[in-house]
Amino acid sequence: MKPLSAFVTVALAAAASTSALAEPCFRTRDLGNHTIIDDHTLYAKVGVKDVWRIGVKGGCFAGVHATDPLIIRTTASIGMVCKPLDLDLSVQRGGAGGIPSACIVDSISQLTPKEIAAIPKGKKP
Repeated sequence: MKPLSAFVTVALAAAASTSALAEPCFRTRDLGNHTIIDDHTLYAKVGVKDVWRIGVKGGCFAGVHATDPLIIRTTASIGMVCKPLDLDLSVQRGGAGGIPSACIVDSISQLTPKEIAAIPKGKKP
């Protein structure tokens, strides 16, 4: 009986350490409104109350209009975004008839409630 008890203890410790190291993630299906903050930053509403900051390299959002569609897909087959490489993001400049241009996502972070409260009204997604 002792070997089983030791196994359970080790398994529980491993599960606890894995969950403590788990990255925050979101599902692309939970994405809602978004706001482009500047040439390389986007705020996206996820679910009911969460907001995520998505950063892109270069000036990918330079000259983008509010009516220009964003094409957001996950590179993972399960639809989860946990790190920048999980997100495939393009901007379709010029509306639905425009040619999409790919953005290189270099950062993704979930905003804290305090950071969300600090977003100016016109910039909240």
